This record gives sequence, C-alpha cells and structure tokens, in this order.
Amino acid sequence: MLATPITPTAAVAACTPPADWRPYTIRSGENLFRISLRAGVPLAEMQRVNCIPNAANIIAGQVIYVPPTFFYSNAPTSPIQAQETASSIPRQAGCSVPGIQIAYPAPGAVLSSRFAVTGSATLEDSSRFSFYKVELRAENETVFHNVGQSNQPVTGGTLATIDPAAFGPGHYQLKLTVVDITGNYPQPCAIRVTFR
Repeated sequence: MLATPITPTAAVAACTPPADWRPYTIRSGENLFRISLRAGVPLAEMQRVNCIPNAANIIAGQVIYVPPTFFYSNAPTSPIQAQETASSIPRQAGCSVPGIQIAYPAPGAVLSSRFAVTGSATLEDSSRFSFYKVELRAENETVFHNVGQSNQPVTGGTLATIDPAAFGPGHYQLKLTVVDITGNYPQPCAIRVTFR
C-alpha cells in the first residue's frame, strides 16, 4: 500500500501576507529586526508572513511585505531626519526631484494662521505611485508627525492643511515624501518654517 503524500497547504497559507500589507524592497544595511520594529510587528510574525525561516538571511533588493503602518511610522525615513540634530534644521533640504516639491510655504516662511501646503507629489512613472505623506517636526524634536497623506498624486495643488496654533511657536521642518509601489522613495523635499 502506497502512502498518500501530504500537501503542505497549511504552510503556504501561513506565508500569505494580510490583504492590506504592501511590498517593500529591502535596502542595503537593513535587517528584519529593525524593519519589524519600524512596522510595529513582532519579528516572528514578520518572518512567518514573508516565509523567512532565518531572519539573518535577508538581502538588499529582496521584496517583503509590511503593514501600511510601516510607511507612516515615526522612525527615521530619510537621510535628512537621520543625520540632522534637532537644532540644525536647514532652510531647505532635498527638493531636487521635479515631481516632489513644496511650492508654499517658501523656505524660511513665518506663519501664524491656518495655511495650505501646496506643491506637487508625483512620480515620473505614475503607474509606480503609491502614496505621499507630509510630515512636521519641531526644532526640539527628533521624530516627525504625519500631518497629511493621500494615495492620489497631486500636481500643483493642496497637499495638506496645517494650523500653527495646534503646534505652538517655534521652528519646524516640513517634509514631503512620495512612496512608490515597492515602498521605496526618491529624496524627500524638506523646508524650515517658523510658527508664531
């Protein structure tokens, strides 16, 4: 009598990411532990969902799935945030990608009433666009706070609306990041503004 082979359907189902998780391409120097911290997901779950038996065996360029919160976390998301100290917010940083621009306010602007952040949040290949986010951090803070986001590209329009009274007086860094369908992003556009 021949034994009937067992199909590992349970293992296949266990490796299926939740429907709202998005693809992300691992960058050089990243490891699964830090990715799981940024995503707010236990390392074991990140391994299970992505069928990674050994967390140490990931490589740059490998595509994994992460929850949407990964892209909106307060973890460092750009060289601008990771390298600056809170007291050295430049008037402008990045802003070299034509489709990722803050038109208003201007770098160094002094603002006291509710205002719309305007500009463009697009990618050259629009089929690769996933979402954009507008973030703000005070001079004495090290993390950014999400103040606007959308999964629709914007060309020369409103990106977010901010009320300075909700944040208090001081110098702030305003940052626009556009994320593509793989979780990667070109250099963000960041400017310094002052709230009075």
